[in-house]
Amino acid sequence: MESLLRLDDYNKFFQEETRLKSLRNIWIAAGHEPMIIEGFEDEVIELLRRVAALLQTPHIDAEEALLQELNCEDVQNNLITYLRVRFATVFDRVSVADM
Repeated sequence: MESLLRLDDYNKFFQEETRLKSLRNIWIAAGHEPMIIEGFEDEVIELLRRVAALLQTPHIDAEEALLQELNCEDVQNNLITYLRVRFATVFDRVSVADM
């Protein structure tokens, strides 16, 4: 998200949102529960949207606001779980492909 902020392009956030949503089918194919995936995915997408909105808000330090968002324990837990599931899916697919 820091890289997206540095690009200073509001539309890049929505491109990233679309990319993340496109991974949903891969996760489901790997055997993860759709409801669980969607729950954590929704949290990450909401964070993306909040950070994107910061770019549209004058007189706000977007990087400082992102830091405050990431210091929230709920945000941290959801983001970590989302990334763990995502990486586990990638590693599962690689392991299956190697067989």
